[in-house]
Amino acid sequence: MTSFVHLTARMSPLSPPLHHEDAGAWLWHGLREAFPGALALTLMPDHPHLVVPAGVAIDQRLAGLLGPWVSATRLAAALGICRRGFEARHHAYVSADPHASITGTPMPRTAPPVDIASIPLQSLIDAVAAATRSKPDAITRKGTPRALLVALALDQGWRQTSLLARVAGCSPRTIQRLAQSIDPRGLAAARLCAADVRLRDLPPRDGNRDVRTA
Repeated sequence: MTSFVHLTARMSPLSPPLHHEDAGAWLWHGLREAFPGALALTLMPDHPHLVVPAGVAIDQRLAGLLGPWVSATRLAAALGICRRGFEARHHAYVSADPHASITGTPMPRTAPPVDIASIPLQSLIDAVAAATRSKPDAITRKGTPRALLVALALDQGWRQTSLLARVAGCSPRTIQRLAQSIDPRGLAAARLCAADVRLRDLPPRDGNRDVRTA
C-alpha cells in the first residue's frame, strides 16, 4: 500500500497572503517544479498544504526552490477510487467543510462554446489571468495569456478581430495568427474560470484592473 506525506508550513506574519496573485503564483510554480509527482496542493491565505508520496527527498527539493499537474486520474488511482465521477465526489467531500458549508459547494462547470457572447470580455480577461496565474495586463504582451485570451474570446462569441487587437495591444493580423493555434488544455482551464467566479475572484491589485474596450 502506497504511503503519503502531508506537508504544511507556517507563514511569517510579514509574508504576503498566498491568495495574492504574485505570492501565490511564485509558490505554486516553485512547488510544481520541486514536486512534479504531488497528489494535492492547496494554498490557504497564511499556509500551504501539499501531499506527496512517502520517500520523496523533501529537504533537497525544497532547497531547490505550479496548467494543473495533479490530475484527477492520478489522484483517483493513488486513493484506489473509481475514476468515473471522481471529480464530483472528491469536490463534494473536500468542500463539505463544517466551517464553510456542511452541504458542500457546487461543482465548477465549464463554459460551453457559444456563437453569441454572454460573458463580459473583462470576465474573460480575469479568467485567463486566473488560469495562467498571471496579471490581467499580461494579455498586452506576447505569450501564453494573450494567446489564451484570443482562444477563449473566440470560443465565447467575441469575434471582432479589431476589438480583440485593441484589448490585447497587438495587430489584427496577430489575432488572426493566434486563432490558428489554440491550446485545447489551456482553453479547457480558461472555460472553467470563465464560468465560475469563484475561480477568478482574486484580490484587487494596485490601481484599476479594468481593461477599456471603448
